[in-house]
Formats: sequence, C-alpha cells, structure tokens
Amino acid sequence: MKARVIPAATEIAFVLDVLSLLGKKVTVSIKIFLTSLAISDERLSIIILGPIASGIVGYQILRTS
Repeated sequence: MKARVIPAATEIAFVLDVLSLLGKKVTVSIKIFLTSLAISDERLSIIILGPIASGIVGYQILRTS
C-alpha cells in the first residue's frame, strides 16, 4: 500500500478567513505574517514528506531514530 501525502496548512487558512471577516480591526502585518507562515509550513512539509512519499526515504529509517 502506497502512502498518499498531501501537506495542507488548513488551520492557518481558517485563521486567515476569520481574520478577513473581522476586516480592518486586524492589522495588515498580522495577515502578512500568517500568510508567510502558511507558505513556509507548506514548503517545509513538502521538503520533509516528499522523499518519504516518493519512496526515496523508507519508513524503516524513521523507525530507527
């Protein structure tokens, strides 16, 4: 059985949606910070989970650590 890995920063996207509903009560800098955090989280998860899902790194290596 092959693993299917789909990285998703849904919790940060949900927070951004709630912040957009609040409108101008939230500063732009908080919105920019959360957006950059979501992008960084996605890239990091692809870097970490990509080799595992493609079979480059086996699960046995992760179990030994």
